Amino acid sequence: MRITPLREQYKLRTERVTRTIIGDKQDNSLTNFGYVQGDDGIKASHSFAPSQAGYAISSLERVERVNPPGYTFGVTLYGDTYLMTTSSMVNFPAYVGYSDDMRLFYGFPEYEGRRVFAIAEKTTVHMITGANETADVPMPIQVRCGCFHADRMFACDYEDGYLIRWSGSAFNDWTESADGAGSLRLDPSFGEVLNMYSLRDRVIALREYGISAIRALGDPRNFAVDRDIAVSFNRRVSSPYAVKCDGKLYFACDDCIYSFDGNSLESLSPDRAEGLHGFRRPAAYEDRFVYFECETDASEHSYILEYDLKNGHTALFGEDCVNFWRDDEGCHCFKNGQFMSSMYGGGDMVKKWTSRGEDLGIAGVKTLKSLFISGRGDVTVTVLADGVSREFAGFGVHRADMRGRTFTFCVSGECDVTELTAEWEVSA
Repeated sequence: MRITPLREQYKLRTERVTRTIIGDKQDNSLTNFGYVQGDDGIKASHSFAPSQAGYAISSLERVERVNPPGYTFGVTLYGDTYLMTTSSMVNFPAYVGYSDDMRLFYGFPEYEGRRVFAIAEKTTVHMITGANETADVPMPIQVRCGCFHADRMFACDYEDGYLIRWSGSAFNDWTESADGAGSLRLDPSFGEVLNMYSLRDRVIALREYGISAIRALGDPRNFAVDRDIAVSFNRRVSSPYAVKCDGKLYFACDDCIYSFDGNSLESLSPDRAEGLHGFRRPAAYEDRFVYFECETDASEHSYILEYDLKNGHTALFGEDCVNFWRDDEGCHCFKNGQFMSSMYGGGDMVKKWTSRGEDLGIAGVKTLKSLFISGRGDVTVTVLADGVSREFAGFGVHRADMRGRTFTFCVSGECDVTELTAEWEVSA
């Protein structure tokens, strides 16, 4: 008969359990501040560096005298932003469209048999008709905002925020007739019109408490409000600007982002958007990314929120940047009146990625044995377990030997992390 020693009889059996915290398709993040996240890990997000001499116009004004050649304007119209230099503008006035008083709008309508680039404001349409050629067309009405749609101009009356007007088949024809120019009045219960956008076969009026979709193709005698939709109860549209992305219109209330596809209104909940508010001045890129300037409960600064429509991931970056836009050459903004372009990483803001608490689905105390961190840059991973924290600096394998019930992992630094894997010892 074999006699088992007492100490061996009562020896606890253990096993190793491994979890990938960063580096697979599962999103384990709780907060993401300053990193762009994807299936291949996290990357230090856009920060900005001075690009060239320039300035932003913070309110609506017509610039008749421009700075010396080489200065840059951020021209923001209709949710899109264009970079224009004094040398490229010739005699064309420069504008910026962010104003509480009036919304500029642009389009590419037909004029005298050719397509032109046109910017409309209050009583005048300014056009670039060819190389170094410009023209101004006066309007017999005054408008506060509008859009070009199917070669007509649709606009809200400057004095009456509920009155929508449209031109004849040519945007400069305002002769009222059955098949020419006309108007309609909106239901006032949704508030005054803040801005207007062309979306497929409809004209969308962004209003104080929702949107109105106007059927606006074909015979103008059939132009009519197709639907009125209010935003959530007790909310008010916080910014008079929207942006089109992936066939939808995106706009915001103070603490909520909405999309409208022409038929229905959807309230969006981007990942890790808790504590964000003051959404304004949207931009978009590649039918996938939507951007809003916003503020956070944890900081006195403003930031840019990037919302990835494909996977719901978000990132914050661009401390105190305004008039943001993104194009194929990168991200751009103005900061303290200076034109800035983006780079990845850099000292633009403190970056911090935090995981959700991990307890392995097992009650009781576990022992974190080791961490494996892969990537590049300057990384620090802080592990918190039941009120105790330890820092692990640099990439590679780190011995941990931390005991606790729930573990949280915090990544900081100017780094890209492609993998963060943790291994625990647990009772079998």
